[in-house]
Amino acid sequence: MSNKETKYKAKELAEYPEIFQTSTDMIKAAFLNAGVVEATVEEAKQLVETFRNKEVK
Repeated sequence: MSNKETKYKAKELAEYPEIFQTSTDMIKAAFLNAGVVEATVEEAKQLVETFRNKEVK
């Protein structure tokens, strides 16, 4: 039995924006901006948080 966390595509995680306390579009944009295709829930939370706090120029 593996202890590895499941990885999800941005589209799958974007279906549950309440987990990230943000919008579906924000989740998709965070993945796109980071160049990430799949991530665990915890990795995705970090991606979204980093994207959310990114300085807008």
